[in-house]
Amino acid sequence: MGDPQAPKVAVSPNAFDLMSLAVVAISVLYTGISLGLDYSELPDRIPVHFNANGEPDGYGSAVTIWFLFGTQLLTATGLWILTIFPHKHNYLIKITSKNAGRQYTNSNHLLNGIN
Repeated sequence: MGDPQAPKVAVSPNAFDLMSLAVVAISVLYTGISLGLDYSELPDRIPVHFNANGEPDGYGSAVTIWFLFGTQLLTATGLWILTIFPHKHNYLIKITSKNAGRQYTNSNHLLNGIN
């Protein structure tokens, strides 16, 4: 899990990082709120699996949809937490005090973009 000798360099978030964090936060909040408001209107059985033609071939309880929201929330939170510890990430090159800032910034940009 990363190089234990990697220097700890503070990386300030730029406009991209802040914008992507805002988009993620808004999407998670919107999903949770809309799911909470519209949950009572869902049928008791909803499609949970689809075949190669896009036709439903598996059904489950409407409660299953909360699993998707939980997955979204867990993924978004986990990726955000990873950006706090860029010195723990794995890199293809040796991290030195000269390249740490740039490499940590690149790694955080990648995680924020994925998120």
